[in-house]
Amino acid sequence: METLGQYYNANHKKLNAVNDDTLKVAISKCKEHVNHRLYQRMLYGAHTSTNLGEDPVKFYTEDAIDAVISGRWEWKDKYNLAEQLIRIADSKISKEVEKSKTDKAQSLSIEYFDPESELYKFELSDDNEDTAIKLRLEKEVKIIEDAIKGDSDLEFLFECIKEGQKRRQIAALMDITPKRYDKLIEQLKEKVVNCNSFKNPKI
Repeated sequence: METLGQYYNANHKKLNAVNDDTLKVAISKCKEHVNHRLYQRMLYGAHTSTNLGEDPVKFYTEDAIDAVISGRWEWKDKYNLAEQLIRIADSKISKEVEKSKTDKAQSLSIEYFDPESELYKFELSDDNEDTAIKLRLEKEVKIIEDAIKGDSDLEFLFECIKEGQKRRQIAALMDITPKRYDKLIEQLKEKVVNCNSFKNPKI
């Protein structure tokens, strides 16, 4: 465990009230969430075991647990343990995506761009200080919107993502299967890669 953080004492008061069964359920829910979020993304890019040094699900789950135990993250009163672990894991996933980008491709690397996590970055972060990331995100969103303009399915899908809807929810709203949703995401990425704004970005 790393150096104790400022939330150590407050977090441990809550942890002392958690029984073993609740702890096991919280960890299990976090693992399931991470596994779902990284669906088909653990074979390449930011979330491979080669890049992280161990199994991706284990990496993000254990980091979330350590963040609470060490006091690095505040366990907020409005969240139960499972919810807090999931929020920390989501934040870490987004940060690993940022670390994986080179300076040259920092603002436009669609290979690592995950619309289901990137758009929630500032909601998930407790200290929204990184203006550069926010500006980069706004630029990516504009490029995506330009690339899919005129494609009603992709426009609707992306609007849902921006509103905070997740894969299963969007599939239900569009009356499609989750597999079809994944194909639409791939179509979205392909349109972005081939659009002029992506090929010739205005820096």
